[in-house]
Amino acid sequence: MLTGVLFIVVSVTLLIVGLLVRAAKIKPNDFFGLRTRATARSEAAWYAGNRKTAPFMLSLAVLWAVTGALLIALPEDKFIVTFWTPVILTLPVLAVMVHQANRAARDADTKRGTANRPETTA
Repeated sequence: MLTGVLFIVVSVTLLIVGLLVRAAKIKPNDFFGLRTRATARSEAAWYAGNRKTAPFMLSLAVLWAVTGALLIALPEDKFIVTFWTPVILTLPVLAVMVHQANRAARDADTKRGTANRPETTA
């Protein structure tokens, strides 16, 4: 049951961050949002890349919430399958999310003429 509650907490976190990045409410920072070399190049890249992650985060929020509810409701003999399903499904979603975000960030940087700007170390 505790695992189910933790899954729901993860789901709520993904939901909140997903809604905030979709609305461009999270400024470039080191804590929330997707921080990659491409999204860190400029503010435009940050917002474009992170806005692209929103649908993925919201989809994962639903997946983790449903799984959390199932972990709470189902008998313990179903725990292993129920627990590992979202964990395994999250990995390819994260890979696609990062790829899409990086592409959007690079496109935003190119449109603003900053694609050739040297990277700075943070």
